[in-house]
Amino acid sequence: MQQTGSNFATTSLVALVVGVVVAAGVVGPAAAGTAAGTAMPESEPGHTLDSCGTIDEPGVYRLTAAIQNEGSAHCFEVTASGVTILGDGYTVTAETPGGAAVTASGVDDVVVQNLVVEDWQTGVAFEDVDGGEVTGSTFGNVSLVGVALDDGTSGVVVADNAVADSTDGVRVTGGTGNVVADNAFSTLRGTAVSVEAPETDVLNNSVTEASGSGVTVNGTHSVLVAGNAITASNGSVVVDDSGSVTVRENTFEAATDHAVQILGEAPERESQRQFVTLDLAGHQFGRAADGGRLFGVQQYPAVSDTRQVDATNHVQNNTVTGTNGHGIYLSETIDVTVDGNDLTANRDGVHVLESANVSVHANAVSDNRDDGIHLANASANRVAENNVSRNGDDGVYVVGSRNTLANNTASQNGDDGIDVHNATGVTVEANALRQNANDGLFFRSVHNSTVVSNVVADNRDDGVDIRGSTNNHVGSNRIYWNEHHQVVERQGSSGNRFENNSN
Repeated sequence: MQQTGSNFATTSLVALVVGVVVAAGVVGPAAAGTAAGTAMPESEPGHTLDSCGTIDEPGVYRLTAAIQNEGSAHCFEVTASGVTILGDGYTVTAETPGGAAVTASGVDDVVVQNLVVEDWQTGVAFEDVDGGEVTGSTFGNVSLVGVALDDGTSGVVVADNAVADSTDGVRVTGGTGNVVADNAFSTLRGTAVSVEAPETDVLNNSVTEASGSGVTVNGTHSVLVAGNAITASNGSVVVDDSGSVTVRENTFEAATDHAVQILGEAPERESQRQFVTLDLAGHQFGRAADGGRLFGVQQYPAVSDTRQVDATNHVQNNTVTGTNGHGIYLSETIDVTVDGNDLTANRDGVHVLESANVSVHANAVSDNRDDGIHLANASANRVAENNVSRNGDDGVYVVGSRNTLANNTASQNGDDGIDVHNATGVTVEANALRQNANDGLFFRSVHNSTVVSNVVADNRDDGVDIRGSTNNHVGSNRIYWNEHHQVVERQGSSGNRFENNSN
């Protein structure tokens, strides 16, 4: 297509490690039907589009009518860099579902704004595109995916879009530095956002009723999932065989499966870019002092060096409520921190299965249907400074060795405050175990473990119940006002030492 108006070049977007900043004068995400940055004057409309075809010259292209594709596999095929397509709210439909409404491959700086896409296989498909955006657009009845960023696509922003009554929302499988932010996904047959590429940010999206998951992260590293609201979806966030993934400050409600799932171990790698701390206060786009557009609320410097860092996954400061499964579920993984989350009305608040080097720290875990925190065949983990209350079964239930339970408050739970079973080398230290419906602390088949400096009081059965356990040290605890025994050693126990306990 030949340009009919003045030449309006599209400046490339700069994708930072965390938060993408579009400098002043650059086309950036905007509300539907608008273009941020340097606006094209109405008197200089650029190219006009009223039918499908190939766009092989740079410039701004504006739809002037609704378009139905009746023959070719795709509608708009972009083969030039520096192309902006302004949909102006017009609809592009496919007579027969297949192909993509907009496709671009091997070019740079492609922008699609305010386009309505219906009845396609894919809405917008970028392959090996460097820089650009898909913003302010609507995708409906898309049989494969609304927006696909594949095969080396980097530095692309997908923001302020709506995807509904479709299969998948956004797929990111190649390149680095892509951002998926402030989109609305609803009634999907698949997953809202799937990520298989490093250094991807998934920020401030809303997801309602995704039959798959809200967000999946698979086989990659250095991904941030923050500020999202995911409701009534199968799994809220699923992280599989990935490392250095941060899931934080999200709200997850009514998941039909476990809400946050960390599965498997990170792929081996030598280096990665280092995250810059992200402040998501307000969960909205901000604007830099120089007028540039940015994600989050402050401008972040680029990080260009690479270095060896650990692959720890972080689940921090999320609100998880009302799931059919567990609030946070870890399986066959290592190196995870679960910190500062609010977990209510789930099956277990936190469930750790066959995992190691997990830190469960400073969470509020209350009113869950089963256990507050459950370590199942999990060893060498630390559970510390959690408030675990009013859960249907145990406050903390542990099966596994060399775990540390320290400085937790477990109160008013439906069974024991802390229940440890089939374990060796466990440390139970400085916990407050009060007003639980059964024992404060229950040891079953526990050996060579330490119980020190705890307060165990006002439980409705025993304070400390040791059963079938050997060679444990129970010392310097305050144990009082429990309804039956303060400390009891039952059949099958031997070699245990009880000293310096008080009531």
